[in-house]
Amino acid sequence: MRMYILSAGMFAIIVASLTGNASVQTSGDTKQSLPGMGVEGASIDGRVVLPSGRSVSVMIKVTVEVGGNAIKTVYTDSTGVFHIRGINGGLVSVRAYGDERFYIPGNQDVNLQPGANVQLTIYLREKTRSSADNNAPGVVSADDFDRLAPSNARKAYDKAEKMIEKGETVAGISQLKEAIEIYSDYASARNALGVQYLKRKQLPEASQQFEYILSKAPKYFEARFNLGLVRLEQQRYNDAVAELAAATSIDSSKAACHMWLGVAYLQTSDFAHAEQEMNRAQAFGGQQLPATHYYMGQIYLRQNRVNDACKEFQEYVAMFPMGDLASDSRRILQKCPSK
Repeated sequence: MRMYILSAGMFAIIVASLTGNASVQTSGDTKQSLPGMGVEGASIDGRVVLPSGRSVSVMIKVTVEVGGNAIKTVYTDSTGVFHIRGINGGLVSVRAYGDERFYIPGNQDVNLQPGANVQLTIYLREKTRSSADNNAPGVVSADDFDRLAPSNARKAYDKAEKMIEKGETVAGISQLKEAIEIYSDYASARNALGVQYLKRKQLPEASQQFEYILSKAPKYFEARFNLGLVRLEQQRYNDAVAELAAATSIDSSKAACHMWLGVAYLQTSDFAHAEQEMNRAQAFGGQQLPATHYYMGQIYLRQNRVNDACKEFQEYVAMFPMGDLASDSRRILQKCPSK
């Protein structure tokens, strides 16, 4: 049985490059008659990313709004990519909704010309932690380090964020390095730089940034999680298990972290823990993480639990028929026993 080895998932769901065409799912209550909609109108191709610039790993709701009314709703694929078609020219707002416990919706206003195609990157904004959250046992926030950053370091970091948002990653990386040179303990800048290195498959450099943060703050969730993703990319699966398990012990509410931990366990043939983590990912992520059904199917296949596996692959296809893993799921389903 062919099995996909995961890339650290933030950018392409699998190393086997099943990039395909990113899919979109439209809600059933789309109101075609409202202003702003049109059959042959403008189009938007976009991507939703986290504040660090890292791609999301769950499906995100995206709406197009005119005058405060949602005229169309789509969902991104599992890497944050979305497409919107058939919008009449004019001013619209495009909003992306992440997990409301952690993120403020991202928003961009777009003045569409008839027939034009616009490309957007929408950043979710991290909610400011309450003092109670910041003081919770074991939780370390970027604010604990970043508040001491000099103004010129903050300026370089802010400039880097804007450059990366516009796709100017090389220049953005240069600005992040400048921010770190000014203030070596700038956790947000180091984490963002590590993410950019990870995207570029510069794994030793990415690891160095996350390890530096963790040397100062072992319970800094983002760095611990990202280091786990680096270990997955390096196919150091036992190390990935250690890092991702540590990340879930810091913050057990992050569905994507449970999913990748489950994948790491799967690669070590620890099927009991792999299944346990996938169940947790499904409990926290729900319909935002359809890929958990695909990987649960792989867990069952490796144990010769064919009927259970087939149910999971069927569930994935039902939830995400044009997803990155749909083709392989259908290939496996063709070999499933007839009912």
